[in-house]
Amino acid sequence: MRTFHTGATRDTDAGKPDYEAALSPLVLQRFAEYMASHTIQPDGQVRAADNWQKGFGDHHLDVVLKSKMRHDMDVWLHSNSASNELVCTSLGRSRRIPIASESLPVTGPLRTAT
Repeated sequence: MRTFHTGATRDTDAGKPDYEAALSPLVLQRFAEYMASHTIQPDGQVRAADNWQKGFGDHHLDVVLKSKMRHDMDVWLHSNSASNELVCTSLGRSRRIPIASESLPVTGPLRTAT
């Protein structure tokens, strides 16, 4: 327990995530700019920047992994130019993979049966 000179008390922050230390506001700002810049689709329709959170149906993981591979190739070919795309794809993948789930295999393929 922490007690401050004002008399306020707070639980300890030991063992809790430190988002301020783990994330950069500049990276998050650039990520949001990237997402906003990709709201116009090839057919001219405008989608919300958070449209990806809806998922991609029964083949979500396959769609995201194929996209990730394209972005990985961009990074490989062009150094850091595609780092924002990698963040996007990683976020999309994490929306469908449960964290700390005992039912999630530790090793093995991540693809779902089609």
